[in-house]
Parts: sequence; C-alpha cells; structure tokens
Amino acid sequence: MPSFIWVSPNVAIFAFFWLVRRGCYTQFQPMCAAVGSIFNFFLVSIGVILLWRWNKLSLFNSFLLLGIAGGITSLMLINKLKPQIKGYIGNPGLFTVFNEHRKYGQWSILAFLLYWSSGQILISGLVPIFLGLAASAAIAAIWNLYRPLSLLFQSSASIFLPVFSNWLNTGMPLIEFRKRVINLVIIFIGIFLTYGILITCFSKLILNFLYCGKYDRYILLVPLWSIALSASISINLFNMALKALGLVRYSSIIWGMSTGITLTLGIPMILFFGINGALLCLTFSYILAAVVSFLLVYKQTARDV
Repeated sequence: MPSFIWVSPNVAIFAFFWLVRRGCYTQFQPMCAAVGSIFNFFLVSIGVILLWRWNKLSLFNSFLLLGIAGGITSLMLINKLKPQIKGYIGNPGLFTVFNEHRKYGQWSILAFLLYWSSGQILISGLVPIFLGLAASAAIAAIWNLYRPLSLLFQSSASIFLPVFSNWLNTGMPLIEFRKRVINLVIIFIGIFLTYGILITCFSKLILNFLYCGKYDRYILLVPLWSIALSASISINLFNMALKALGLVRYSSIIWGMSTGITLTLGIPMILFFGINGALLCLTFSYILAAVVSFLLVYKQTARDV
C-alpha cells in the first residue's frame, strides 16, 4: 500500500489540531492554545516513550501517534471553544462561509507564496548558484542568531490579526487604529534593532564561540540581517492591518513588489558585492516594501481624519 494512503489521514488530523488551535486566538484565549500545545506535547512524548519501550517505534506508528494526539487535543480544544455549528440561529450557511474563505484565501495564499519567494529565491536560489552552497550556509548561520527573536514575533503575531479585527469591529476610529498599529510597529522595530545592535557589538565573539571561527569574516551580515528583519516585521504588521481592513489583495502587491526587486537586482548585487550584496538586495527590497505598506495603511485609514 502506498505510504501516502496511511500517512495523509494522520497528517490531516494533526493539521486540524493547528487549525483548531488558531480558533483560540480568534476568541482571545491564548492560554487555551498554550495549554493545548502542552497537552499535545505530553501525549506525543508519552506515546514515543511507550512505543520505544514496546519496540514498536516506526514511521507508521510515529504518524499514527501524531494523528491520535492531535485528534484528542483538537476535541479538547473544541469542547473548550464550543463553536456554533451550521443551523444555529444567526449562523451563516455553508456556501456563504466557503465563499468568504475563498475570497480571503486566494489573496492570502498568493501573498504568502510571494512572501516566501521574496527571500528564498535569493538565499536558496541565486546565492547557491552564483556563490556556492558555502555562502548560503553562511547566511543561514548568521540568521540563526536572530531565530529566537523571530520565533518570539511569530508566536505574538498569531493574535495580532484577531486583535486588529476586533478593534475595527468595535467601532474604533481609523485614526486611532492607525496610531496603535504604528506604535506596535515602532515597538517591534525598537526590539529588533536593539537586539541587533547588541549582537553586532559582540558578533565576533559570538560567531567565534558558535562556529569556531568558520564564519568570522561574515560579520557585516549581522547588522544587515537586523535591518532586513526589522523591515520584514514592519511589512507583516502593516499587512495584518490591511487584512483587518478587508484589503487582503494589497498584501500580494506588497510582497510581489519585493519579489520583483529581488529578481531584478539580486544577480547584479551578488556579482558585484558577493554575499554582502545578496543581503543588501534583500534588505533594500524589504525596506521599500515596508514604506509602501505604511503608505497604504496611512491612505486607507485617512478616510475619517
């Protein structure tokens, strides 16, 4: 029997757990999501230990375990969230829900693909082709210094879109909404730049300690990554604001522009400036996209000023 036949249902159930987990954020219950993740981790850990003790640890049983743990956790979260099922008074029909998700999803998926492409085309595509895999590894090694902060933002960002939507749904004036979004952007830029400055000041010591001097000559990448990530965070927050305003298509335009700049300037920058040029190109594309996203948010929230 083909492996995907027995792997796919378990993966689907585990993916359903992540979907249900997102429902906790829409109801502003991040603690519920955290408890669900801890409970799922507990089930998987116990399952792995038991399978190992019984000498039954295998690829099939591993996916089966993920599916069972995800299914049990999903049921626990659903019981906590108590979602309304179609047919309840005031609940929209199935076709209406599907149509709304289709309109939102088609632009959201395109924006995500362009967002992924804007960085990966350069780092995983052009850099290895023109500079070799060692250069790509160097960029990834420097990126590891910022991974903890990036994970912190990703975990926080899960609740930003529901919060932004709630602000607007409760009748918040657009000028106030804009101020709050901009203040949030400033806070995260400050955090990332402060972290970047500290990492840059001790970059030689840190790189030497982590990689035994292998990447000491790539110190310039440390501050460049800080600026690029700060711009990327700004774009993501402004994009969430645009999504809350119902303007999902603008996200595709913003990340599409960033991807276009990367494709246009990437090769010349790499050929002239090497690995530093690659990250300079990425940084420039993100900064320009951040400016455009800010202008779009400013324009769309100036209607009641």
